[in-house]
Amino acid sequence: EIAAEDDCSESSALTVSQQPSAGTVMAAGIHDIVVTVRDTSGNTAECTVKFTVMENVRPVITQCATSQELWADETCMGTLPDLTGTIVAQDNCTAVPQLTIVQSPAAGAKLALGTHTVEFTVSDAAGNSASCTTSVSVQDKTGPVISFTAGDALQAQCSLPLTLPIATAVDACDGNIAATA
Repeated sequence: EIAAEDDCSESSALTVSQQPSAGTVMAAGIHDIVVTVRDTSGNTAECTVKFTVMENVRPVITQCATSQELWADETCMGTLPDLTGTIVAQDNCTAVPQLTIVQSPAAGAKLALGTHTVEFTVSDAAGNSASCTTSVSVQDKTGPVISFTAGDALQAQCSLPLTLPIATAVDACDGNIAATA
């Protein structure tokens, strides 16, 4: 509330105004408000007041990334894709294109076999943030390589038992695999 007095005019006769006017929507930040008091003779006095609009509302994530399944490469690792484009969020002050979305681990990270949690953080221009998580599973979908010690061709005579050569198998993720009959 503004308090003003004048030597010649009653306080009730003083006119108080401000720029910007009351009810003006202001963006987040610090603003100057100029208050002017006018007496009945037209004399004025001004003062400037700092007015701070604080934005402390977090963005709202309306859709997080869905769970993902990756296939392991020849090193038994999966490469994490960029999933930030699948996040849907909104904010009360920051326009959607200006929201910052960060993924952790970052896109391109190598993940070992198994299930991993990926976190997404959405931040607005005021530094408020919200997070969500999804799971990424890295699967070994590559079969082992089988080899025989006696070559690939087998020959046998009728009614004689067939003797199979010893087979070995190697898998990129599981290593050597024992042969079973």
